[in-house]
Amino acid sequence: ISAVHLACTRTYMYGLPQAKVGAEPEQVLRYYEDSSDGPLWALSTNRPTKIPDCTSCGAAREVEFQIMPQLLYVLGVGQWEDAPDWSTVVVYTCSKHCGGSEVQGQGTLTEFVHVQPAAA
Repeated sequence: ISAVHLACTRTYMYGLPQAKVGAEPEQVLRYYEDSSDGPLWALSTNRPTKIPDCTSCGAAREVEFQIMPQLLYVLGVGQWEDAPDWSTVVVYTCSKHCGGSEVQGQGTLTEFVHVQPAAA
């Protein structure tokens, strides 16, 4: 797993598995080279139960990267009116890396994004 490091405080790690996040508390993005690792979930609720297959080739989708809540702090969203808030954002992509364009002449490929809301 790769991590992008930016300065932030540990308060934005609430609910995330401390054993994994604590080693690199500044990470704002987790890239998964091996999708069997799976994303880090802050909550036991509001997790996707079924990840839809790729709309271009029909292959299963797998987790590619995860946006951590620390990014909110780095962007300073606490100072914004109507600031966004989430526990985690997970992006799932085609496991066959079909690219979409080769399959149906498309210039883009729609991926699946799951946003786990912040705890109330």
